Amino acid sequence: MTLHYGKLRAKIKTSFLVADQYPKYILHGTNGSFIKYGMDAQENDILAGISPSEPNFGADNPDNYGKLTYINAYGDPVEHKMETPRGNYGLMYQNCVDVILHGAEKEVTDEQILTQLEILDAGFKAEGPHMQYFN
Repeated sequence: MTLHYGKLRAKIKTSFLVADQYPKYILHGTNGSFIKYGMDAQENDILAGISPSEPNFGADNPDNYGKLTYINAYGDPVEHKMETPRGNYGLMYQNCVDVILHGAEKEVTDEQILTQLEILDAGFKAEGPHMQYFN
């Protein structure tokens, strides 16, 4: 799927039928690129029975760190491995509690949720490659 945001373009790809994993994130700019493999480590830890209270919960495997490649001020290419920041699913659930019990502002707005559902729904409705326009 290709999403267009003015001059910016985002491609989304997925397949269960490939022998090797595809990068999770590929970002290209005029002077550099960022590529990252692997899922959020929290998901693997949860499936492995590791508690979120463990000190290394959600720590990414260094093999899955992102690689930033850019051109420095002298025109030389530079590569830099970037440690993955740790996520925290618990904060999302805490926000749900705070919204319901204390009237806090939602971290993910209704509009954002509806946009994601529209994108997913459009992918199911049409066969093969197609263009889908959203308001």
